[in-house]
Amino acid sequence: MSAATPLFSPTLESVQQAFADWRATRGKRTRTPVGLQRRAVTLRDSYCASHICSALKINDTALKRWAGELSPIPPLSSGSRAALVELPAESISSNHLTDSISIDLGDAIQLRVRGSFTLEQILSAAREHQRRSHA
Repeated sequence: MSAATPLFSPTLESVQQAFADWRATRGKRTRTPVGLQRRAVTLRDSYCASHICSALKINDTALKRWAGELSPIPPLSSGSRAALVELPAESISSNHLTDSISIDLGDAIQLRVRGSFTLEQILSAAREHQRRSHA
């Protein structure tokens, strides 16, 4: 899976529900969370901007601004190399290992995993959960 591949491909209905949930619980005059902005921008691949703005009750100027601010990072040129950071061996000790992980996906979505699983197994379970919740 590449870094540009989203974990979930949001539908208009799922993003509309996420905006409604956020609006129901937000404080006054709070900024739209980046996770919701990203979902709205992602919808532009499948829906026209006016349809998105109407469904999400957002301003078309905001959607355009979010699209500009959240534009994907250009790929590395063939001549450049990504920097790697080497961690000292002593930073990985059995005293610091845990058998659970918690991933906050934003917008009140949290994934908690206990036990030993590969990333592919976790993503597969998350996709299955999303499929069932939208069925």
